[in-house]
Amino acid sequence: MKDKISDAKIRERILSSGYGKFDLIDAVYSKEEILSAKPRILLKNIIDRFSIPDAAINRKTFWSWLQRYKKKNRSFISARTSLLQVEKSRPEKVAEQSEEWETFKPSDAESLKQNKTLIKLIK
Repeated sequence: MKDKISDAKIRERILSSGYGKFDLIDAVYSKEEILSAKPRILLKNIIDRFSIPDAAINRKTFWSWLQRYKKKNRSFISARTSLLQVEKSRPEKVAEQSEEWETFKPSDAESLKQNKTLIKLIK
């Protein structure tokens, strides 16, 4: 949706009373910006960019749209973060596991001191 859509058309759409007011926001802002920005900051940026009065946008409508957008694009968030986490943690864990395996010594059952378990019945 990166077509050239004028800011005036997007402003018109946001100020309309119909369904899908915020559908054109992803033409202006990238998916990463929408998903990672705090809702109040994103709303403030939208208001400033399109010169919209504060009272013209119902905040509850905006937050509902943002929640639906995040839910719809949840796979994008989790896949991106999981790949980053795997890349960062993988070499460290592999190195730790190989060292632990080389130094592993099984315990001797005779040398372990185990207390007898006591089971009391309460009547």
